[in-house]
Amino acid sequence: AYAAYLRDTKSLSDDAMYLRRDYRDWITQADELLENIWTIDTHMKIKHNYGPVIGVYSEILNDLESLVDINKHLQLATLAQVYRGTDNPKYLEKLTELWMSWYYQSPVPNTGEHYRAGPWRTLEAGSRCWRAWPEVMMALLEGDTPDAVLFTFAKRYVEQGIYLATHRQMTSGNWYQVESAGLGTVGALFPEVDICDYLYEIGTKRVLWTADNSFLPDGFQIEVSPGYHEYPFSSLAMFLTIANEMGRDIPDRLVETFSKASDVFVYMTQPDLILPPLQDQGSAPKLATEGLSRALGFQENPAWRYIYSNYSEGEPPEYSSYAYPWAGYYIMRESWSPDSRYLVF
Repeated sequence: AYAAYLRDTKSLSDDAMYLRRDYRDWITQADELLENIWTIDTHMKIKHNYGPVIGVYSEILNDLESLVDINKHLQLATLAQVYRGTDNPKYLEKLTELWMSWYYQSPVPNTGEHYRAGPWRTLEAGSRCWRAWPEVMMALLEGDTPDAVLFTFAKRYVEQGIYLATHRQMTSGNWYQVESAGLGTVGALFPEVDICDYLYEIGTKRVLWTADNSFLPDGFQIEVSPGYHEYPFSSLAMFLTIANEMGRDIPDRLVETFSKASDVFVYMTQPDLILPPLQDQGSAPKLATEGLSRALGFQENPAWRYIYSNYSEGEPPEYSSYAYPWAGYYIMRESWSPDSRYLVF
């Protein structure tokens, strides 16, 4: 009965999906996942064949971040997205297989895992809730999924929210932001479960705390890295989008923080729409359009639309030069055109 209820009541739009990409570009990787060949993309980028079973504590080349890659479930989201795009049942079957394998290998622990990489480190537990699992949930709901699998998925989703409410990583950095958004997302998604009203309340309070303590007054995330700004910002954007679609009340203060944080992608972007590689960002280019795609999923803004559309829609931002005095960045540009001169210091 509950599985039928889930199918009748749970529906999220594409705006509530974290992955902003064309599923056709990921069919090759999804086909490799069918053979348990994963592309690990954390500290390194390699392909690894896990064999018949993917262990949730399988560490590759002595790199703990490979455990992060297994347990953040973006590969499951890839299978879900490709299934939803192709309607080919082989992707849903593999998604179900991997999900159930992870479920049985990862019982809910009695203590919090804050620093040990694995299935219940609170960073991954939080990020799954708003990043990978909404897409997985929609694939399971839309496909010919056994009722027992749907029930198991919803059960573990709620259990994960309870776990996050009980075990928290109290810092002002991106970890607590991601974790808190995950908790609030669980509460937003399952209003029919009594405890989820409480999970939404406490999750929202924690997200409010991070809004006050993890974003600077000028809108920049406290670690003042354009790359790290995108990750916790996305957690806030996805939480707000899902809460809004589920009809939950959203504090005005969160929307104000969200709006200022969204502007960072506008004013920091280079004319080629790549964010400047400053601070702890890594070598891969970060596109301003990634963050803005999630911003526009929750709220329309002509300046955000202008940058997201590669200068073809919306309206140019009000200012061509901008200062982030709290973050310590000062940006000058000649104009809002792709060939403009640009300086950041």
